[in-house]
Amino acid sequence: LERTVPFQMRTPGAGDSRLQGNGGSPLDTRFTFGSFLVGRSNALAHAAARQVSDAEPGTAARFNPLYIHSAVGLGKTHLLQAIVWAGEQSGRRMLYLTAEKFMYGFLAALKSQSAIAFKEALRGIEVLVIDDLQFLQGPKVQMEFCHTLNALVDAGRQVVIAADRTPGELESLEERVRSRLAAGLVVEMAPLEAELRQRILEGRIAALKAQHPAFDVPEVVLQHVAQQAFLEVERRARRIETVGIGGAAHHHLAACRLRNVDVQRTRHDDLVEDRLHRF
Repeated sequence: LERTVPFQMRTPGAGDSRLQGNGGSPLDTRFTFGSFLVGRSNALAHAAARQVSDAEPGTAARFNPLYIHSAVGLGKTHLLQAIVWAGEQSGRRMLYLTAEKFMYGFLAALKSQSAIAFKEALRGIEVLVIDDLQFLQGPKVQMEFCHTLNALVDAGRQVVIAADRTPGELESLEERVRSRLAAGLVVEMAPLEAELRQRILEGRIAALKAQHPAFDVPEVVLQHVAQQAFLEVERRARRIETVGIGGAAHHHLAACRLRNVDVQRTRHDDLVEDRLHRF
């Protein structure tokens, strides 16, 4: 759900040596609020994320934890990283971690006998952002996550979490963890509506035209690809909607032009079909 800008990565929070190399997962410079496209399907999640990022340093968290869930590819990671970028600009101590990075950091701290320092470092963060929580595994890791979550929330520090399912559906987590997650604000990012799909597709095409000035796609084809991708994804249990429209546009429309192939509806039916078969 981003407008395309030059791609760069940065690792936040690397200055705290107590995190044992776990100074934060890399941030994508494209994933800001300015590049996030808002529609009915994601407006509530966007508003909640802005509420978190715009809070004044030192103020108590309003929605805690903020839990955002959706199917793959609908913009959860974009929103989470946007919170971190905006929070850092206001001088807040932010930390963005994938669940895998959290696990690696904690296990590395146990191995090096620096677990206490690791815990203290995490508890000193003003806003902790955890992505892909469904991948959190292991009883010791889950216990530490639960302690960290409780400590931060009880201290009024903000916690933001994203996953591909609701807290109650995270069957690998203990009931007490799921209960604490559900006690905050739980927001779903719904499947993209027609207008938003069209805007995303137009943004991808504009990015391609910037790289290849001769590249052009008729409006009727854009509308057809967006609608056809949606129908196919709905029919296949909503498999990776954004890939269906964005990935198909980027890969297959470009391929048609670069190979001097006419852009036809029937061809795009095949292209979207081929793209979805990859998942």
